[in-house]
Amino acid sequence: MKLGNIFSIFKDEKAKSTEKASKVEISRKHSSNDEEYLNSGVEKAKLNNYKAALDDFNNAIEINPSNASAYIERSKVKDQLNDSKGAKQDMKIAKVLLDKLEAGLEAYHTACEKYDSDDYKGAIKCFDEAISLDVKTSSTYYYRGLCKKYLEAFNGALEDFTTAIEINPSYTEAYYDRGKIKFHKLNDYEGALNDYNYAIELDSSDAKLYAGRAKVKAQLNDSKGELHDYNKAIEIDPSNSETYFSRSISHFRLEDYNSAIADLNTVIKLGLPDDATISISDAYSFRGGFKNLVQDYKGAIEDFTSLIEFNPSLAKGYFDRADANFSLGDYEAAIDDYNKVIELDPNNGEAYYKRADARIELGQKEEAFTDRITAYKFGYSEEE
Repeated sequence: MKLGNIFSIFKDEKAKSTEKASKVEISRKHSSNDEEYLNSGVEKAKLNNYKAALDDFNNAIEINPSNASAYIERSKVKDQLNDSKGAKQDMKIAKVLLDKLEAGLEAYHTACEKYDSDDYKGAIKCFDEAISLDVKTSSTYYYRGLCKKYLEAFNGALEDFTTAIEINPSYTEAYYDRGKIKFHKLNDYEGALNDYNYAIELDSSDAKLYAGRAKVKAQLNDSKGELHDYNKAIEIDPSNSETYFSRSISHFRLEDYNSAIADLNTVIKLGLPDDATISISDAYSFRGGFKNLVQDYKGAIEDFTSLIEFNPSLAKGYFDRADANFSLGDYEAAIDDYNKVIELDPNNGEAYYKRADARIELGQKEEAFTDRITAYKFGYSEEE
């Protein structure tokens, strides 16, 4: 492998870490940077200031004894200073380090191939090997962290994402995935919020960052902030139906039911991806519920009917449609739907109780009394 190719991955790391790092304040492990000494030494050597260059290369190697470039550059300077023995020793050390790096990069690439084929355990072993061979780049730790996340080793994933950020403070994806673990698995909402804030400072054009932060703000009872972030996410990516679904819930919390309905209209129009955690039937169910809240009972009945068409064995669909029919004054239709609920869920005390209400409206007092007794038998009370 050519020297330039071996070092390219590390140069890319440095470019990434300096591109936007000024936007966030991150504590670093070392106050001095071996690359800074290396670059300084190279510039001094160009000016034939070899002794000063030698000092810089010595400092770079002291900070990072695995920096092959520093040994190579120091070897050149020692040659200029007539220290041929020292120059040869440095080149020997550089060769050992380069051979080690080459093996590490091969392990890294094998790990990436295993990651792409969903062999996360195998990928972790190869990433471990790459790290042991000094391929300690932010991407090495980040992708090992993803493997651990997919294997539900969340604490290990969190540690790897943190290390990736320490190496590259502008690694937006590492903040995002660390924030997701803090939010979904550790209930560390403040920590998750901080990670999303950093990520958005680094990249304000990524819709998923705003959508993720919106979920955190919802848990922190910041309904207005939640809505603001969903608005921003949709402004950036107006084609993401899942974000509209989430924003509809945000509108619901703010009691803006018409806006919630409008968002679900968009969800149903756009459809949902196959890997979505929600379904179109969910959209009909929620939209029907919101239409009930604005007393659009006919519209609610249409939505619950669509829900039932998607899932004819779902008792909730019949129950909700029965309530809408009752509100509309169609008590016979309500009874038919409560009958179906009881058929699917014979111990549903609330269905018996509400069927009794519909029967009372139709003057069926004896049947209503029997339903009331059955409702109490299954533990339903009017307080519920």
